[in-house]
Amino acid sequence: MNNVDLSGRDLRNVDLFGTLHGTDLSQANLSGVDLSFMYLRDTDFSGANLEGVDFSESILEWVDFSGANLSGANFFAAHGRDQNFSGADLSGANLYGTDFSTWEFTGARADDETVWPEG
Repeated sequence: MNNVDLSGRDLRNVDLFGTLHGTDLSQANLSGVDLSFMYLRDTDFSGANLEGVDFSESILEWVDFSGANLSGANFFAAHGRDQNFSGADLSGANLYGTDFSTWEFTGARADDETVWPEG
């Protein structure tokens, strides 16, 4: 799906797969959706409800998660560059197996249940 505006939509029961390129999902509700093994590039999830979303083993490039609710989200072995998590809620999120060296976390919230990569 390329260059589509789905901002503010309730997409909890939608099956997404493949590639999201230039897609606007800001303020959308995708809680519980499986986005594992996807290629996400220039995708805007700012302010979205992504509680419990599975991003495991996805490729993420220039994705904006700023201000998003990512509590309980799974990023296991996801990789890519230049993600923006500024102001996001990462409570209970799993980031194990990621390389987040180019990811921005300014003002992001985490808790004791958040799983960070080793090292």
